[in-house]
Order: sequence, then C-alpha cells, then structure tokens
Amino acid sequence: MATVTAVTAQQFTKEEAARLVDLIGRATTDSLDLAPQYKDIYLQSLPEGFTTKLEQPRITFFVYTAPNKTQEQKRRLIQAYQAAVDTFYGGAGKVGTVVIFKIHDDVNVGVNGTMRLDAKK
Repeated sequence: MATVTAVTAQQFTKEEAARLVDLIGRATTDSLDLAPQYKDIYLQSLPEGFTTKLEQPRITFFVYTAPNKTQEQKRRLIQAYQAAVDTFYGGAGKVGTVVIFKIHDDVNVGVNGTMRLDAKK
C-alpha cells in the first residue's frame, strides 16, 4: 500500500487533475510493484499566494508506505514521478519534482479502527 499526497502551486481543471492523478497512480503501483488497488493518491493545488515563489514550478510528493520497499523501488518511483509530470506537461523539465518518503511500521498505522499490527495476527 502507498498513500501519496502531491502538493503544488500549479492549477488544474477537474479533467487535468484527474489525468495527473491517474499518471501518478500508475507510476506508484508500477514502481513499487503494487496491485492497482493498493494506492491512494491525493492532489492538492494550493492557491496563489499560499506558497513561496519558485524559480521553477514543482510538485512535491509525500509517499507514505510500509518499510519493505527497496532502494531500487524508491529510485524507480522518483524517476517515474518526474516522467509522469514531464508527460503531463508535454516536455522534460518544465515542472520539477521532489519526492519524500515517509516510511511507517505496522505499529504506527491504523485502518478502519484496527492497528495494522493487530490485523496481521
């Protein structure tokens, strides 16, 4: 499972947001070797004035996932997010990416009222 929050000052139409969420979702599951249903993607577009001014626009990805991901999977995901953003914007390097992994153990996650550690028993 991976939960991804993508935060940016970029603005999107509803259709554009849905397309980008789809690209991010496929990049996530493909890179981390997850089944398609094992991802949640949240795209948050902040209004103008709510972010610092940047030389280059960018999207910051916070990836919350279990500790069993390899360095190679993480590397693939970092590359896949940049490729997805490049595809979305129609060219390499128009919008940059930052990827931050937040790794969590089963004692630090609860789903539907049950700690993941307890659910595995």
